[in-house]
Formats: sequence, structure tokens, C-alpha cells
Amino acid sequence: MKTCRTKTPIPFLLLVLLLILLLAACRSGESAESTAAEQNTPAPTSTVTPLPTPTSTPTPEPVFSYYSYADAVNAMAIDGSGSLWAATTGGLVSWNLDSGDYRLFNRADGLPASNIRTVAAASDGSIWAIIINSAFAFDETGSVVHFTDGQWFEYSTTDGLVNNHPISLTPAENGIWVGFDGWTGRTYGTEEDNPGGVSFFDGTDWTSYTQADGLLGTSFETIYIEPEGRVWAGSDEGINWFENGVWSRKAIGADYLEGSGAFSGLVESLFAEVHSITRAPDGSIWFGTDHGGARFANDTWSYFTHNLGLYLYQDLYDIQFDTNGAAWSVCQDEKVYYYSSGRWWWLNQTSGLPDINALDQLEPDPGGGMWFASRENGAMLIKNSSWTLVNTESGGLAADKITAILPLGDGTTLFSHPYDGISRLNLEETTLQTYQVDSGVPPYVISQILPHPDGTLWIRAGAELYTFDGNNWENYSDRVIPELGSALSYANSIKIAPDGTLWVGSNIDTRVFTTYIKIAAWNGQQWTSWTAEDGLPEGKVAALDVAPDGTVWALIDSSRDRGDEYTGVVSLQGETWSSFTTSDGFPSTRPVDLVINQNGLVWVSTLDAGLLFFDGSEWQSLTSEDGLPGDRFGCLFVDREGNLWACGDQGLGFYNGSTWKTYTEEDDLTIRGISTITQAPDGTMWFGTSDGAIHLDGSTLQTFTTAEGLPGVSVSAIACTDDGAVWFGTAGNGLTRYGPPELP
Repeated sequence: MKTCRTKTPIPFLLLVLLLILLLAACRSGESAESTAAEQNTPAPTSTVTPLPTPTSTPTPEPVFSYYSYADAVNAMAIDGSGSLWAATTGGLVSWNLDSGDYRLFNRADGLPASNIRTVAAASDGSIWAIIINSAFAFDETGSVVHFTDGQWFEYSTTDGLVNNHPISLTPAENGIWVGFDGWTGRTYGTEEDNPGGVSFFDGTDWTSYTQADGLLGTSFETIYIEPEGRVWAGSDEGINWFENGVWSRKAIGADYLEGSGAFSGLVESLFAEVHSITRAPDGSIWFGTDHGGARFANDTWSYFTHNLGLYLYQDLYDIQFDTNGAAWSVCQDEKVYYYSSGRWWWLNQTSGLPDINALDQLEPDPGGGMWFASRENGAMLIKNSSWTLVNTESGGLAADKITAILPLGDGTTLFSHPYDGISRLNLEETTLQTYQVDSGVPPYVISQILPHPDGTLWIRAGAELYTFDGNNWENYSDRVIPELGSALSYANSIKIAPDGTLWVGSNIDTRVFTTYIKIAAWNGQQWTSWTAEDGLPEGKVAALDVAPDGTVWALIDSSRDRGDEYTGVVSLQGETWSSFTTSDGFPSTRPVDLVINQNGLVWVSTLDAGLLFFDGSEWQSLTSEDGLPGDRFGCLFVDREGNLWACGDQGLGFYNGSTWKTYTEEDDLTIRGISTITQAPDGTMWFGTSDGAIHLDGSTLQTFTTAEGLPGVSVSAIACTDDGAVWFGTAGNGLTRYGPPELP
């Protein structure tokens, strides 16, 4: 069988060939385009290695760093090993008296706060102390701390203490007694809400006693424990004693016989405040009060009155016995009393006493004699009927102001000072040794903190001016500045202009010191200064600010000097000062603060005329009738959005340029005692108050107190820096940094 094949026509074959050639050409073009594309975008590899999932760097938790001044010593104690413990406003300091080495304990070491009122060493070697959280006398809240086995333990009302106002410590064989101050007559609270009393710690539990338990009085300044175990507690209303689990009491005082005008002596009808309780060598108990004194011997009471040589209502601030058994007392009217032959005798400068005043302390010297100290001009020792005066002039002390005396029994005596640490004096060898903490931190209340563009902080503390670069302090009030020809003393206000220029205002009375610097400026290279001779009015410079056009405005307050006719404002344009004072119609005699907003509007807060602003030609006043929270205002602040913040005694005012908003206690914002306002780089607000610091983030409030890490609750200055840190200046507790951990 044959197979038949059909022949394909040639034209058709040519057509197929042409199609094949065209198809090949197209593929060739696609390959060229692909190659060109691969030159611009790398081709993926055949095996893809997966990249790790990106994670955000965690923000480090903010930490507290503390810069405390620990040379302001309030009290001293020697522990069983011979180490000296100093209670300071910057923490507790433990000194090795032989080597001079020390260790400072503050918030970084576990202390709940840094301002220590007093310290006591227990017989078991542990240390007790009273911490004060607030620096304001009307509201000294605090707690009791115990340092044992390398740990700090804090006790407060939640642990059973009477209240949060401890004022005295007395170690016992089996624990410690603490005296408390009640709130009677204070600004806040009542006697029922905050009674005074005493608390006892037995090593495990606290037991507290108040008037409900039979105590007499509300403030317990002194507690004494007899060797036999009887406990004496002196109060503002009399004497209490605790024996066999029961409190007994006795009120003593002074009064006149009705009608006769004759002084009847100490009786039980008028309360006397008990300052000291002492045991005499014969075992009798002596009491120093503000109405004379008392003695308890053989279950019998006797009293020291003007009939026994004392002045009427004489305040026997303390009674102590020397090694010879003689009783001595000191009075704040510059008298020294001693008891002999059944009566009191007094000495003063006319009877041979050294020229010394403000006496309020005495301590017996184990080597014989009695030490007396003053708050102003040194100390003196009477021994073998001879007086020896020691002070800075004699080379015997580091400072003349003394807060405590502690004779050591080895021929040396320790004296603590409110700003200058501790002096150790050996009279026989005439040697002086000082113990000071090398911190550089200012000893005064920090009132202003201003970050400079160069990264340093300018700090106004008291009337002195400092810089701090994170490691080193420099005091511009201690050294003469060549450009100024003097030290930059009496700083009362500081301001850093947008161009970095530092402006400093003084509180010096230039009517007396006409050549003293009134205003000074530092431009980073040199200082410029102005005095009263340059046309500045009298009075202190209460505040400074710089307008957007470079005009410098200063608030002058002469109301606390010799009048108020110069109170007002001055402005510097170019080299010319212009003034507008009360003599020219300035509407306030009690101005407080001055700020300028971004539009050049000048605001002034006052205590007598509400808020003032300058409209370009005259001063206008806004008061509560205009919607402000009250008529008395303190600190002012203008935030970056141009809003004005004003601290008032009725609330915190906020002005956005058209309407006012008032923050009060009802908004959970603690307005009492706001002293400073600032804004962080992220736009949130910070407020410093007498009760801590407040952070306002939108509508969210966060409060910072000692519980959150502050060394004390009286925040007097706040500054925020670009590194995210917040700096707190405190009233007596130094400088604190809160923010990201600092680089090493």
C-alpha cells in the first residue's frame, strides 16, 4: 500500500519561515530590554536570606541623680565603733574621725529623703534619724528611719506612729522613743486630726500614746529615760512620766496672786513648755522650761522661780551638770545661769562672760567644765572659774554659727555648723580639724535653673550665682570678675536671652552701695554691667526678660527697702535705660514677676493689683473681675505657643490670648505654693510646688514627691534640657536630675 504525501506549496513555506524569523527577533528584543532593566535593578538571588524584623530601640527608664549639699549639719552622734554621724540637709554622713574618710547617704543610697533633722545611735550599733520632707516651718512633714544591717527602714503613720511630725529621738535599752509635734494652731488640720504624742519601738512593733492615753500636751520636744526604766516626756504643756505601763502627768507654770500683784511662784494653773530633762548626780530629775525650772526628788516636786534668782518667766532653755555636780543653764537673752547654795546665779558680759550672744546650747565636758555655744558668734568653755572663747577669729572654729556641740572625752570637742561642716577642736594642743563633704553644691535654696545653649546650667542659689556642667561647680559670687571689677554678688534674678546672653539682676540697696552692680550681662566673651550711676532706679531687680526685638525689661521692687516710689519697670534699648515707676503712675507697689510673650507684650504679676500688661503706651490691670483666679499672683511663664501661665493664690491662671482658664484643687492640681513653671522640649508642662513637682501632659497629671524619688518635696526651681532630663532645685535638698541615664 502506498502512502501518499501532499506537497506544501513554496509560498506557504516562505511565510512560515518569515514568521519564525520575526518571532526570534521579538525574543531577541525582549532579552535586550531585560538586560537593560537588570543593570538598573539588581536581580534577586535564587536563595533569599530573611532579614531580622526591625525593632525600636527601647527608651531607657528615667533615673534620679542627686547633687546634695551635706555641710549644713543639724545634729551629730557617735556610734559604738567611734564613727561620727552627721545629720545634714543633704543626707546622713558617716565619718571616720581618724582618717577623715566619709560616706554620704542620700536618696541614691536608700534614704527616703535627704533633709535630716536629727540622728541618734542605738546601743545595738544601729542608727536612727528623723527625716523632714518639707522645708517650710508651718508644714514640716517627715518620718523616722532606721539604718541596721546595711539597710534603711522607714516608719510613718501607716506603721503606727503618732503623726508625720517627729521632732525628737531617744534610744532605750530595748528600743527607741520618738516625740511628735501636733498640729494644734497650725495652718492645716486640727488637734483631733493630728494629735501630738510619743511612740515606742520595741524592735518589732510600734506603740503610740497621745492625750487619749493620758498624756499632757501636743508637742514633745524632749524625752529622758532613767537607768531604772522610768520614761519622762516633756511637752508644750508640762511633764509626763511612764512607769509600770501607766502615764502620769504634771502641769507647771507661773501666775500672780489675784489682787496683790505679787508673784506666787510656779503653780499648776498656767502651762509651761518643757525644753530639757536631765538627771542630777544625786538621782533627782531637773526640768528646764520657759517659766523657770522644776525638780523631782524623793517623790517631791520643787520649783525654780524668780524668788531663787531667776527673772520673771525666765526661760531655762537647758539644764546640764558638770563633772563637779554643778548645775548650769543657758538662756536666749545672753545670760548664763549656775545653781549654787540653793539658788540660781546669772552671769553676763558685765560679770566677766565673753562677748557672745544668741546662746541656746550647753554640753558638759568630760574633762571638766561646761561648753556653751551660740547661733551667731562661737562657743566658750568655763573651767576652773576661767572662761575660754573660741571662734573663727581665735582660729578655733571653721565658722561662728553653731548648731550642735559634742565633747568626745579625749580632749577634743566637735562643733557642727549650718553651712560649713564640722570643726574638731583640741584646746590644749590648739589644733583645729575640719570635716567637710566635697560636693560643690550650693548650700542655699535653689531658686532658678536656666539651661544655657553651651550645655551648662546657670543656677541662682540664695543670693549667689553658680554654673554646673554636670561635673563641676563654679561660684561667680565668690570670685572677682575682671571685667566687672568685683564679684557678682547679691544675685536676685537671672535670664538667658535667645542669643545666649545671660542677664543678672541684683537685690543690693544701691542707695547705700551706689557702686555695686545692679544689672550685669554675659555674652559668652565678656561682662557688661550697670549701676545706680547709670540711671537705674533704687530697689532690687525682682525679674528680668528680653523682648523679641532685643529690648531688656527689668522689674524693680523697692517696697522692701525704704519706700516704694521707685517700684516699677525699666527697659534697655541700645545703651539707654528708660523707667516707669510708681512715681510715674505704675499701678503696683508690690510686683512679683515679669515675662514677655512672643508678640512683645510685657506681663507683670503683683500682690496688690492683679496682673498688669503694657499695651505700648500705658499699663493695664486685670483682676478677678476680669475672670482671673484672684487678685494676688506670683510666678509667671509664657510657653512656646504664647500662652500665659500665672500662679495665683486662688488658682493657676491660663490665658491663650483670648480667654482665661483656671486650674484649682478641683482639677487635682496642687496649686498651693507653686513657685516655678517651665515647659519641656516635648511641650508638656512642669510645676514646682511646696508639695513636690507636677507634670501636666495634656489632661494627664503626674505628681512627684519623695515617694517618686525627689530628695524633698519643696521644689523651688525646675529646668528641662534637650537631652530629655528634668532638673529640680529644692529648698534645702540640693539639685536633682530626672531623666535618661547619664553617659559615663
